[in-house]
Amino acid sequence: MQVRITKEILQVIRSAAHQQDISLSEYGRRAGISKAWVSKLQHTEANLSLETAVGLLNAAGYDLKIISK
Repeated sequence: MQVRITKEILQVIRSAAHQQDISLSEYGRRAGISKAWVSKLQHTEANLSLETAVGLLNAAGYDLKIISK
């Protein structure tokens, strides 16, 4: 089972891809992530590393910020 943050980030990427009419694979390419890894993230229990999450979100025009409480 994917962790919640992985699912949420993938949903953000899917929405951005739909709005811009490009594929998730294209976001992966822009983020320097292989098409195979993007597919694995979508279809398996693989989880995102922080680096991969940042790359995908940046490619979609988002920033990931971690703020202390």
